[in-house]
This record gives sequence, C-alpha cells and structure tokens, in this order.
Amino acid sequence: EEVNLNSLNEIICPYDQALLHLPKLTFNENETKKIRNGQPVDYNAHQEVKGTVRLYEDKASFFGVGEIGSSEKVFPKRLLSETVNSNCI
Repeated sequence: EEVNLNSLNEIICPYDQALLHLPKLTFNENETKKIRNGQPVDYNAHQEVKGTVRLYEDKASFFGVGEIGSSEKVFPKRLLSETVNSNCI
C-alpha cells in the first residue's frame, strides 16, 4: 500500500510541539555547532530565563533541549541527530 506523505504530515506534529511551555532560544550557526558538540554557549540575553529551554537554529529549526544554569551558559541536555522543521501542518 502506498503511503501518502501529505496525510502523514497532517497527523504527525514536530518534536517541539510537546515542549511549547518551555522558553525558546535561537542560536546562530557557530553557537549551534558548539552546542551540538557538547560545549556550553554564553547566554547574554537580558531576559530572566533559567532552567530547561528549547533550542533552535537561525532558520527556526528545532534541534534539542538545553539547560541554563546559574553561570548563564546554555548546556545541551537532549539533542536531535538532525534538524527538523518546527512548522506543524
């Protein structure tokens, strides 16, 4: 039986849909590469965000979950092996 990909896209939502209650942080290509390699990245925003956060690349693609600690650095927690589009159809 042939699988209709459009039908699957209508019923399968992106990974980050279950995490919308977490704050969203967006990173440039260089920062994304560091996080993907397990390195922390400085968090210099003027927001009072602490704890678990959603991680996105510049292109608005979700790539994982991170943690902001008292050192104001973002540490990777759980990352996806490849970037996925965060738009739900």
